[in-house]
Amino acid sequence: VTDVVLYEEYPPAYLPYVLRNHRWIRGDWQLLPWLGRRVPSADGARVPTRLSVLDRWKIADNIRRSLYAPAMLLFFLGAWCLFPGSPAVWTALGLVISATPLITGALGALVGALGGGSLRAAAPSLAMQAARWLLGLLLVPLEAYLAVDAIARTLVRLFRTRRHLLEWTTAAATARRFGGTSDLSVTWRRMLPAPVLAVVAAGVLALARPAALGAAAPVLVGWLVSPQVVHWVSIPLVRRERPLDKADRAMLRRLARRTWLWYERFV
Repeated sequence: VTDVVLYEEYPPAYLPYVLRNHRWIRGDWQLLPWLGRRVPSADGARVPTRLSVLDRWKIADNIRRSLYAPAMLLFFLGAWCLFPGSPAVWTALGLVISATPLITGALGALVGALGGGSLRAAAPSLAMQAARWLLGLLLVPLEAYLAVDAIARTLVRLFRTRRHLLEWTTAAATARRFGGTSDLSVTWRRMLPAPVLAVVAAGVLALARPAALGAAAPVLVGWLVSPQVVHWVSIPLVRRERPLDKADRAMLRRLARRTWLWYERFV
């Protein structure tokens, strides 16, 4: 018997990637009926679950993860419009919460340096985490919009229409729909909810709570230009290929022969 394993191609740009997340969120929320003690069976009845507490916790944790972007968006909007006290303090707290992976990574690098490690060696990893934090902050509105859309769509299909529950599109097919992974007009059109939200929020704050506008301005500007940033990071990198010289080819042949010798001897 031969097993055939198929691997889906990794999305080539951000928009196909976030639409894949949309599909995953729909899949996570379709498992909602399996969180209880009795679950649906093939004949439509409900039977005692065979899932362990750990299995159900994994389902619940995936659902919890899908709510991160909507929760962060509501937190920032509440910090500027509703929360008592200083909007700047609440905004700073939101930035710290979203930067938790970066902070823990920096603390880990510091502890490693105190134990004899090198901060310089950890710098590239920290720089990448900082870039991911900033990019994630810019993408909160779009990811919140897509998460809410995926959750609402799944709940309607699950409890009312019972249709399109297996809707699925490969990453390659999704990428082809965009007519190119770095098309600027497509990126702005698909990410329009983010700049629209930024403009509306700025207008509301200017009229209702001008004191919060200064604290909100850096984040709102980031949301406004997020489609342009996504376009920049989605442009494929052009790497110059250096042909292998005779010494490089000889080294690679020796490495290949030694690798094959290991399997020939032990397998």
